[in-house]
Amino acid sequence: MNTQIVSHFGKRLKKLIFEKELESVSQFAQKAGICRSEAYALLNRENLPSFARIVMLSDFFSCSADYLLGLAPYRKETFSRSCRQFGEGLQIAIEQNRGTRYLFCLQLDFSESMVAAWYNGKTLPTSKNIVRIAQYLKCSIDSILGKNSLQNISEQENNEK
Repeated sequence: MNTQIVSHFGKRLKKLIFEKELESVSQFAQKAGICRSEAYALLNRENLPSFARIVMLSDFFSCSADYLLGLAPYRKETFSRSCRQFGEGLQIAIEQNRGTRYLFCLQLDFSESMVAAWYNGKTLPTSKNIVRIAQYLKCSIDSILGKNSLQNISEQENNEK
């Protein structure tokens, strides 16, 4: 799963840079506020950036984090707006799925202390874990962040048709 997401991420990033008419990796890095070596690493599909960096890049390109990671098949323009804290969104998503934090930890094999740190805003999950979380909760990453309403993915797709 992770290598496929890294591959999708690199491809989507190249496409978005082209669409934004950025002429070089250096120009992309400068405008996005990242160092050039990080930009090259992202484009060469060496690894996924941190979750915070994914959120920043999705805001920079005005697209969803789900599209950037290859979880959404098409680009839906989003505009940067204040997001709720990740922990708050996660708590709401778990409750809307009629789950408990305990079952969430058990079924995804996360430690309770790690999830508590996410709830309290002390840390963020890795990019790989945020993908697992969204798939488990059957919702988009942007829904958890509060960029769009929290509904499951099949409901979102039906509403967009």
